[in-house]
This record gives sequence, structure tokens and C-alpha cells, in this order.
Amino acid sequence: MFSNHGTKMSIIRLYSTKKVVSKPVSSLTKIGFNQPIDISSKETFNESLKTNKTFAQLHALYLTNKLQFQNDNDITKVASFTPEINSQRTLPRTQFPKNKIFQQVIFDPKIPKWRKSITKWYRLGTTLLRYYRDGIKNTIKAYRSTTKYDLRTLFRQLEIDNTTISTLKINRKDFIESLRSRNEFKKIPNFILLSLIFEECTVLICYFWPRVALWNCLNPGGFKKLSDSLVQNEDPFQNEVIGDARYISPYSLDFQKLHSNLRRSHIMRMNFFKLKFYELFQMKNPIIERLVNIYQYIFIDDRLLLQSILHGNEKAPVIWGYDELVNFILERKLYHHGEDLNKLVNTNEGRDLLIWRMLLYLSFRFDNTIYLNGTSTFSEKWGTYNMYLLNNPGTSINHDATTKITVLKENIVKSAL
Repeated sequence: MFSNHGTKMSIIRLYSTKKVVSKPVSSLTKIGFNQPIDISSKETFNESLKTNKTFAQLHALYLTNKLQFQNDNDITKVASFTPEINSQRTLPRTQFPKNKIFQQVIFDPKIPKWRKSITKWYRLGTTLLRYYRDGIKNTIKAYRSTTKYDLRTLFRQLEIDNTTISTLKINRKDFIESLRSRNEFKKIPNFILLSLIFEECTVLICYFWPRVALWNCLNPGGFKKLSDSLVQNEDPFQNEVIGDARYISPYSLDFQKLHSNLRRSHIMRMNFFKLKFYELFQMKNPIIERLVNIYQYIFIDDRLLLQSILHGNEKAPVIWGYDELVNFILERKLYHHGEDLNKLVNTNEGRDLLIWRMLLYLSFRFDNTIYLNGTSTFSEKWGTYNMYLLNNPGTSINHDATTKITVLKENIVKSAL
């Protein structure tokens, strides 16, 4: 992957999944839009930088440290995060301080040897309870300090009416805090009851049934279990070889595909029994409406994020937390079953992997639109509510587990900037 540190060339895998077999989908219609970004060689990568101006911009910002990513567990660094695009209080931490707590007890001379084992687990338990308490408080604060946004109205203002973000007086932090807190607020009574009954053992409940926890109270183990459950099977829309220009209308999808996508979505996930009820009575519209809401949310979030990255304060770098990066990747399913996103983001190589997946995804979607350097709106370019875009990584990747997709470091692509 690329890195903005060092000069030696290195290559690492970007994506590798099981082979996807193309299946005919009658609802697809060929339309013209951005071609997936080819990163399979130095030549194709450099060519992508020339043809995709958004990719070239994001690439340059990252390599010149104008776009930075910082550890969300380091209090000294959290203070420097760009406030308009970060919301640590509504997200789970990417690391839990278990090892740190245990090490402090082991090397504390004031604690007798015979008491160290008990003290370690006691301190871990009290830390967990504080973590849950703070999570509940932060969810309530976020709920009270934000207004509810109507996704359909906001989407129309940004996309159809082409209202500027500055005119709407909205930033990404307000938007995501509003949605996240309203999704989690209804869980609070049950979660408080659970914490009071099980106390320190609540962590085990949240590990085996991660959806019962508030999102900002989830521990890394529960997060990994939940993230794996979202990508167990092939994505219902990515069943064609990525590279062909395609349009998939939400109204053309059958119940099976609608059900599969909504059950495996972290954003506005629909209850299993509600889905079954709609299927039983052949009520398709409520399911389609929820899927369209997910599409609208992702578009708005992407749009607000890109605005801040590309048109933010020129004097100060844009700084994003590891937790926001992980959540971005999770919501758009830009990962594979078995990948531990929290572990990846806390290693240099893994973090580069996630960062470039994000940059490729955004470049593919928004290049040559009126928001950046083109003449078409997002819907004019891709079609109205094009479901083909959901979870589309934006790269021309051979979906073969034996094939390693490689990209090359800064020193071999500078000429393309």
C-alpha cells in the first residue's frame, strides 16, 4: 500500500476475496459512468491518477500530510481532530485498555503479589462500567444537542436543488451524531437494565450478542463479531464482474435481495420479523424506502466528508480519527469476512490498507460530478438511486483468492501528480 513515510518501494495486498461468478440480472441497464480505478500495476495506477482528478487530489493530500489519521485512544491527539468531521463520543474505541490495566497492576509495587490477580480483573471491570456509563451519557448528549434530519429532504437539497453545504449550515459531525444517537437512543433503557443486572459480566453479553449494546459501548471483540456477520455471504448487488457500467433500480429487486441487504446493513437495519411481515403480505414499498434511505445517508455522509477534506481550512490539515475510519469502512462494507478492522487500523500496514480503500471508493463515486470537477449531478451521472453503487469498492479487481492486487509506493507515482 502507499505510505507517506519512507522511500523504499513495497507492495501489499489491497483486496482478495472468493471468486464471484457472474449472473444475469435482467434489471441491469448499461449506462455510462466512471470506470473502476485500476491499481493492478504502476502504469495503470499512474493512468488512473491522470484520468480521475478526484483520486489525484486525495492522493496528493494524503502524501503531503494534509489529510491525516490519528489514534482515537490517545487523548493528546484527539484534541487536534478536525471537529467538523469527527464524533468520538458516538463511536466505540478501536482498542480496549485491558493489557495496559494489567501491566499497571503487575508493576505496581504497592499491590501485594497475592492480590494482583484479583486487582487486575477488578480494575478491568470498573473500567468497563465507566465505559458503559460514559457511552450512555454521550448518546443522550448527542441526542439532545442535535436536530433530526429528514434524509429525503436533505438529499433533495444537496443533490437535486444543488444547495450548497454552507447555505444549509450543516457539517458532518452534526449529521452523523443526529443519526447515530437516534438509532441508539431507544436501546438505552434495556442496556442500563442489562448493566445493572450483569455488571462486569455485561461485556460477555455484548460479545455474544453485540447488537444489544449501545454502539459507543461496544468492545473490540463484539465489534469483530458484528462486522463478520455483515459480510458472511456475497453482496446481493455485487454479483457481476465489477467493471461493466450498470444500473440497478431498487424497485427492480426481488424480496430475497431486499431482505439480504437490509438484514446485513449496519445502517438503519430492519428487524427480521418486520421484514417477514412485509414479505408475507407482499408489501415491498416500506422495504424499498428503507433501502433508499440507506442510499441517501451514504451519499450525504460522503458528500459532507469530501467537502471538508477537499475544501476545508487550507492552513490546517484535516485530521480524522481511527474510529471514524473504521466506522466508514464498516458501513460501506469495504472489507472481507475475517478481517479485524480494529487491529488493522492500529498497525501501519493495515491502516494504509483501510485509508486507500476509502480514497478509492470516494474517488470512484464522485469524480467528474458538479461537486468537484464535472458538469453532472450524482444522479445524472449514475442514475437515480443506483443500487449498484452500494458497497462498490470502486476498483477493477479480479475477485480471485489466488490473485494479489498490488499498489506501489509514493516514489514511483510522484510523476503522475
